[in-house]
Amino acid sequence: MVYITGDMHGDLSRFKNPIFKKLKAGDVLIVCGDFGFIWDGSRQEKQNLKKLREMPFTIAFVDGCHENFDILEQSFRTVRWRGGRAHLIAPNIFHMMRGEIFTIDDRTFFAFGGGHSQDFEFRQGRNWWQREQPTHAEIRRAIHNLNEHNAQVDYIITHEPPASLKDCLGVDV
Repeated sequence: MVYITGDMHGDLSRFKNPIFKKLKAGDVLIVCGDFGFIWDGSRQEKQNLKKLREMPFTIAFVDGCHENFDILEQSFRTVRWRGGRAHLIAPNIFHMMRGEIFTIDDRTFFAFGGGHSQDFEFRQGRNWWQREQPTHAEIRRAIHNLNEHNAQVDYIITHEPPASLKDCLGVDV
């Protein structure tokens, strides 16, 4: 079974929600950005990741606009997982890289994380990364992978809607 949530922001107490008690071995929890458990490399963060490694299910996440891209991209190796490229955080924790397509429970999931921080001018130089925005290479890879699947996937996993849709919805203004 696949479960989907978002914006955990490193809050371990979210896993105390009764819905998470239903997850078991073989299940996959997908986090739609702002996972937040990879932020500063602190002792507390390492303890939280250890607790997540002990979960019986798999956790997979796309990046949001509140991730530490330096740690995420430099500290974890890239592996093939469920048909797509992912950073291996732990045996049961994966960062689904942008533009990749994963097959989980006979369904295809197109992953395209990232976003735009509304507060970036306050965070610049401290805890904001330009990498929260997709690169042209990631967009080209996404197009290539979608073309390989005849532009057909079952689900799109992202953190934010496209800018044009955000304009229509009147969000992020």
